[in-house]
Amino acid sequence: MSRLYIKGSCLAKSLLFFFLMVIANGPVFSADSPAESKVDLRVLIDVSGSMKRTDPDNLRSAALRLLVGILPETATSGIWTFGKFVNMAVPLGIVNSSWREKARKEADNIHSLGLFTNIEEALRLSTFDWNKPDSKVQRTIILLSDGMVDVSNDNTLNKLSRERIIKTILPRLKNADVTVHTVALSSDADHELMKTISVSTDGWYEKVEDTNNLQRVFLRLFEKSSQTDTLPLTDNVFGVDKSIEDMTLLVFRADKDKETRILTPGGKSFSNNEHPKNVKWHHEKGFDLITINDPEEGAWRMNSKIDPDNRVMVVTNLKLSTRKIENHILQGEEVLLSAKLIQKNEIIDDKKLLQHIDFNYRHTKPSDGSPDELQLEPLVDDGENTDQKTGDGEYNAKLKNMLKGKHQISIIAEGPTFKREAFFAVTVHNDPISAEIAQVDAAKGQVYQVSLVNQLRLKGLEIKSFVAKIEKETLAIEINEVNKSTWTFDLPKKYSGETLIIEYYARVKDRDKILFKIEKTIPGYIGKDGKLEQPVSDESEKTDAHALNEENKENKEESVSIKSDHESEIKELSNSMENDSGAAEVMPQDNKLIKKKKAIKKEKEEEKAEDKKEEKTEDKEGEKEGVRWVLIVAIALVVNALLGLIGVGAYFLWKKRRDKLAPVEEAEVTYE
Repeated sequence: MSRLYIKGSCLAKSLLFFFLMVIANGPVFSADSPAESKVDLRVLIDVSGSMKRTDPDNLRSAALRLLVGILPETATSGIWTFGKFVNMAVPLGIVNSSWREKARKEADNIHSLGLFTNIEEALRLSTFDWNKPDSKVQRTIILLSDGMVDVSNDNTLNKLSRERIIKTILPRLKNADVTVHTVALSSDADHELMKTISVSTDGWYEKVEDTNNLQRVFLRLFEKSSQTDTLPLTDNVFGVDKSIEDMTLLVFRADKDKETRILTPGGKSFSNNEHPKNVKWHHEKGFDLITINDPEEGAWRMNSKIDPDNRVMVVTNLKLSTRKIENHILQGEEVLLSAKLIQKNEIIDDKKLLQHIDFNYRHTKPSDGSPDELQLEPLVDDGENTDQKTGDGEYNAKLKNMLKGKHQISIIAEGPTFKREAFFAVTVHNDPISAEIAQVDAAKGQVYQVSLVNQLRLKGLEIKSFVAKIEKETLAIEINEVNKSTWTFDLPKKYSGETLIIEYYARVKDRDKILFKIEKTIPGYIGKDGKLEQPVSDESEKTDAHALNEENKENKEESVSIKSDHESEIKELSNSMENDSGAAEVMPQDNKLIKKKKAIKKEKEEEKAEDKKEEKTEDKEGEKEGVRWVLIVAIALVVNALLGLIGVGAYFLWKKRRDKLAPVEEAEVTYE
């Protein structure tokens, strides 16, 4: 009964979901979905003679046929081969059945007979019409080579060609918003150039040691070049819904594996040797590519070895649309994941419908194992944190604290009747700047030159605000910009042996700026005699005083420790020395204790002398203070005496004057 209930419940949800999809009242879709960019993918294949050794089984042909088989029919593509000369093997055109047929035939003609490796000419001719950006087209190049830039027996001409790629062709491609993915097929390839080309255009770089992996590499590069709808696989089982018109199955296998068989929902099975008319089966060494038109609805199974690179790519009007993720980010940056469902070019934003759909992601870190072992994490549409608006049908999540290395990300949308999946790969870089310190013969005591070089050269990368420090002291230095990717500054000899700290900010395009820190030890100064010299500072007195002060503190602390830990030993040693002053030998440990005892005694004597000096100073100050008070009292008494004398004198003068005037006044009165 419980099983029947569960099945009935699932069926009810499926019917409800279907009902909402078809006849939901009110607006189900919004009309603000952006149009998908068209894909323009151009493939450049090295056919130089060295490929006989690098790719003896010519697996370049099989990898190219895989790519041709999974390209969407809405794409534009072309194929070029290059050695000394460049050949347009498959003209640029819309991908359709006739284009695929021609491309597969030309893939069989890939050889290893070229005399040179003219990468410059291949890039120039294949991108002749890419001179300015086009927001409606996603422009991508896949460049495969196993060697260095080689256009002539004259190495000077080879260097000039390489320089033109970096200084002329690469800036043009960047300005035209072209992404270049590079594949280095051997250890002899110019890896620095291949990395520079890919990273500068936000492309992907792959070093392939084993050509058997070339097909899988082409699959990953294809997924970076075109947003394709795929169905999630669980133990090689996948569900097909009514909205799917066509599907292409990519099944990887080893030579020893049994033939691949496909099991339908109705219980039938078929293989490469026998299959229905609506099935096209392309069998290759290492993989099977199966295209099925109008597939049956329900659960399908690949009867083959489980492989994480197996894919089910579909043509459907119900698409999972995801936000583009940069191929390269800096450590410390956050990655925003965003997904929405598109039906008939419009976003599904009906809340009743979306409550039956789950949006999740799986993040495989560089140190993780199989992706299937990792838990799914949710994307949300709640208007909080990373999600800007609730209920708009766009689900978001944010990845933080991503470590250096390559990360794999998949986003899955799952409803009661369908599943969709999208794949991404991201490389996280740390420390874009490298620092080197070299001793130079410079004026004004500047004997070290520090060189800062931007080795990453990410597209849109900006480096700003260098700050140099020795411990916590910020140095007042002038940093010289040699070119757009190199800076230098000088340091004096006095910093030899110190730890130099360089802080700077890095920012890619309009994303958040990230603070980076470099720590380098400044090497000791080597004199003309080839010997290591001690640093000489312009502020030697100040430095020496500081060092002496620190030494005194250490000695004081050490003496206290000695006093507490070895007091009995020192006392015993002192008595021994008094009783036997003529001893001819002193053991090293005893000698050390003698020195420590003398240091303690000397320090006590210095402290007593200092105390006596302070007491004398205080006595003198007291005497001076007493003298000052005596003088003040004496002056006060003298002043008071003077004031008294002045008062008495004034009184007698007044009295004498009064006695003289008294008779005259009396006579005048009598006369009247």
